[in-house]
Amino acid sequence: MNKSANELSINDKIYVHQLEAIAPGKNSEKGILDRKETVLQVLPCNRMIWTQISFGKHKDKTLPQVMFNNADWFFWAYENRCFKNGLAHQAREIYRRSRCIRVPEIDNQERVVKYEIYKSKFQTMCLIPNIPGMQGENVSRLIDFYTPKKYAQYDKTGFNNFVHALKGILFGNPGRYMTKAICEEFFSNDSNFDLFYAAKFLDA
Repeated sequence: MNKSANELSINDKIYVHQLEAIAPGKNSEKGILDRKETVLQVLPCNRMIWTQISFGKHKDKTLPQVMFNNADWFFWAYENRCFKNGLAHQAREIYRRSRCIRVPEIDNQERVVKYEIYKSKFQTMCLIPNIPGMQGENVSRLIDFYTPKKYAQYDKTGFNNFVHALKGILFGNPGRYMTKAICEEFFSNDSNFDLFYAAKFLDA
């Protein structure tokens, strides 16, 4: 069974990462997609069942919940290889997807995200029209969850501001209560992410 890149599921991406580790060397997007299609002929897509964390302050939560609750902790734990076995595969996928969230269109007009930075700390973000010449260091066509950490190694306030703004952009309500189901559905939905761009984080 062949699928396009936009149809790849979380489980598909996990197996692609494993194949990449076994057969490195093809770095082009076409090479990556060819390997995805080869794997998907053998391994059909299954919907992800998110694993609960079994340790630490977020025990019994799933990784999508943690992202909307304490993304700073997730990135710390991910970079320090705290996630093991199957949870490590899910953490890899959460990491990749969180770095390439699609910017929604407004009134059929393409938008980009603009980050507001003050004194090397993330303040907020907003969407602006995608006008030629607007691209710059703090403007992007994709929303990157890692952005507060790019400017400060530890910035819990920055991540709180980021999630507040993200909920406003995605759901129209910065104060929306994020249930377990809402968090998991967001990270399970392929259409919320640019999966071609996510391929650059295969070895992250």
